[in-house]
Amino acid sequence: MNQKALITLGAVAAVIAILAGIVTMTSSDRAVDTSPGNYVAPGLLENLNDAEKVVVRTGNDTVTLTRDGDTWRVEERHGYPARLDNVRTLLMEVANLRQLEPRTSNPDLYHRIEVEDIDAPDSASRLVEIHGPGGTKLASVIVGSTRFGQGPGARQTTFVRNSDQAQSWLADGPVNVNTSTSHWVDTQFLSIRSNDVQRVEVTHADGEVVIINKPDPNQSNFDLETLPEDRELTSPTRPNELGGLMASLRFDEVKPTSEFDLDTTPTVTVTLDEKNGHRVVARAWDADGQKWFQFSSTVDEDRINAINEARLAEVEEVSEGDAAPSVPDLIDVSTVQEKSTRLAKVFDGWIYKLPNFSRDRFLRRNEYYLKSLEPEYPDDVPDEEEWLTEPIVEPGNIHLDPGTDLDAESMERLQRAVDELMREDPTGELPGDVLEVLGEEELPQVPEDAGEFDLLPEN
Repeated sequence: MNQKALITLGAVAAVIAILAGIVTMTSSDRAVDTSPGNYVAPGLLENLNDAEKVVVRTGNDTVTLTRDGDTWRVEERHGYPARLDNVRTLLMEVANLRQLEPRTSNPDLYHRIEVEDIDAPDSASRLVEIHGPGGTKLASVIVGSTRFGQGPGARQTTFVRNSDQAQSWLADGPVNVNTSTSHWVDTQFLSIRSNDVQRVEVTHADGEVVIINKPDPNQSNFDLETLPEDRELTSPTRPNELGGLMASLRFDEVKPTSEFDLDTTPTVTVTLDEKNGHRVVARAWDADGQKWFQFSSTVDEDRINAINEARLAEVEEVSEGDAAPSVPDLIDVSTVQEKSTRLAKVFDGWIYKLPNFSRDRFLRRNEYYLKSLEPEYPDDVPDEEEWLTEPIVEPGNIHLDPGTDLDAESMERLQRAVDELMREDPTGELPGDVLEVLGEEELPQVPEDAGEFDLLPEN
């Protein structure tokens, strides 16, 4: 090998060594282990119980979840309790992400897999930050686009990047990031089946009361106790709508009661009694052109005792003479109390804006449940021709008593009768009393030569 070739090989080796040094230096600066299999957020899984705050961000929206003892709350919903299952799912998804393959570390290419910085222009990425005690950061993961595998057992993969590192990854597993507050709160806050309802009373601010009831708890339809004697229901099932007004009840918005003046008279008060003695009372107030509802939960123990006594007496009466007496189906007061306490905890401190269709069911009046009244007409209504000619406007015999004062309807009939008379005899003269009432400006204008024409339509 000649000297020139050795010099060339030495130069190439030197370049390779320099490049290797640069790569090593760059990798060392990033301090990233690019070997697959590691957790994307190391140590998070072991420290999930220390999580106290979760921030979910996109370029336009932010949701902040904070831990309050055993309850997670949504700051953007005034601290309303969050859905624990959704919070737990997000934490577990981030904690279980494992690196599959390294991807780009070039910021100019991040947008291709949507792992660019959250504040970058037109960013499509999503950021999940998890904080522990004292604000310590347990994880900060930028979540990019996802890929779906092919074939049986294929898993979903996600492009991710730790926000403080340049290296991006294809990671094993999904991360469902949602910045809608409706995803994080359980908007269904009350559910009482219509079959469990005994009675509902609606009291409006003007004093009108609507009451439905089931005198026999086993009957199918509710009775409208406030049905007027001379009216009928639209249908036997119409009152059932009021019985189901608290089934699967959801809210559109929720605010603390401290933001409202609840000392004023509510626009409507609705009292719902269940068959087991549990009672829910809803009151509505007007604010900002909307109706906001507050709910409370109580137990009527006196009513429960009365029901149980009646059931005991019924069973004793049926069981007389039987070798094995029947066991009465008694209401367990403690179970009802437990339900009431749970609901009271949900309602306490909150006031709700309901969807329009739910709101309207709370506000309905008796008229909604009743058949429309038929319009009343006189029994001897004349036909149109008779109506026009009776009693003072008969063509050819129009006459008004002195000082007659006609209402608008009679005046119109008089004018139409005069019209008809002048069509029959354009040259005829009208009585002076008619002229006095109508006045010159009200008289039909007939051409001077009208007598030469037949003004009546041909038969």
